[in-house]
Amino acid sequence: MNRWAQWDGTRWSPVPNPPPGNAGEFEATGPDDIWTLDAAKQTAQHWNGARWTTTRLPYGTSDLAIVGPDDVWAVGSRSTGPGTEPVTGEGYSQPASTHWDGTSWKTVDTPQAHFKDPVPPEPSAVLSQVFALDSGEIRAYGINTFNHGEVDNEPADQFLRLRWDGSKWVDQEPAPGGCALRTPVAQDDKGLFLDGNWYLTDDGTCVKIERHRLPRSTGARKGSNQSLWLEEIHRVPGTGEWLGAGHVQVNQSGDPFGAPVVVRLKRGG
Repeated sequence: MNRWAQWDGTRWSPVPNPPPGNAGEFEATGPDDIWTLDAAKQTAQHWNGARWTTTRLPYGTSDLAIVGPDDVWAVGSRSTGPGTEPVTGEGYSQPASTHWDGTSWKTVDTPQAHFKDPVPPEPSAVLSQVFALDSGEIRAYGINTFNHGEVDNEPADQFLRLRWDGSKWVDQEPAPGGCALRTPVAQDDKGLFLDGNWYLTDDGTCVKIERHRLPRSTGARKGSNQSLWLEEIHRVPGTGEWLGAGHVQVNQSGDPFGAPVVVRLKRGG
């Protein structure tokens, strides 16, 4: 049975009649504008404050982003159409994007991605993330890859970084240093939080977010290697503080382990 719960600021309560299927990506601009993805069924569900509406997506979709009312983007891949013709006997999936205008999902021309000959085995290109900046700008991220380990002299994977300029997808300007291949997970009034605990300021400075090590009372030794992996990061409303939830992986001889953590970052303001 599909079970949803809603937080009203004081307590959790069941959501009556949630949409069918498995809710994947979940995005909202408010309590009366909520979108979810059911990738298995290639559908999206929308809550308008009164009822859920299910719409069919034209392509397989992995992520969505809300810009505003009647302005939603979804990205993924397609297995038909230009550029998907078989290569070395296999199809070549291509990046795909679609836009919701309040009435229907409409496909958007998306740049293709191809390896040069000789094409490696089982190639595929996909957009896996779409992100809406506070300014309304849309960015999409993905990869052109293949089945590694089957041939010598393998080419490098191609990382896809696109920006919607208002009429078409164009390549993004590369970010500096360690931020180059990182993707955004959140935004504040000074820049972007990126995956892997990096931060890109609005003026283009790439900063690694520092963190405390786990105390030795947890079993983590002084010389252990500790890495922080966050699943979610969200701002505490009305404050300059951010909370992240995930785990710290502790690698050490004899007794490696992972510890669930909630981390707090104070940004000021």
